[in-house]
Amino acid sequence: MEEIFSNIKKSAASAVKKSGELLEITKTKMAISDTKSELKSNFAVLGKLVYEAQKNEKDFSDEAEEIIWEIDELYEVLEAREARLAALTNQKVCPDCGKVCEKEAAFCSRCGKEYPLVDEEEEEADE
Repeated sequence: MEEIFSNIKKSAASAVKKSGELLEITKTKMAISDTKSELKSNFAVLGKLVYEAQKNEKDFSDEAEEIIWEIDELYEVLEAREARLAALTNQKVCPDCGKVCEKEAAFCSRCGKEYPLVDEEEEEADE
């Protein structure tokens, strides 16, 4: 009887852990989507500024510089969130081209970059 209860507890703990992981994956995907939307919006504003500058022969370089800075910051946030999602889904992101590959891959399937060998002890320490 104790073995049955032990198995039930293990199953319940496993289900809770899995649902927590799925929730974290979903939150990360939503954050990535939000960041991409914000990037798209900033590019639209930047494009409009460039258009207005050309049409009206005005200097909007200060405004454009601020938007470019925001875009750069958003790309950093996006990169971190995509790396987090890759880790959560047992994948990795190529540092050269950004392609998401299987964690066991030795080379990037897009650009051919060789991934450094990861020591199994290091992997276990990360988890």
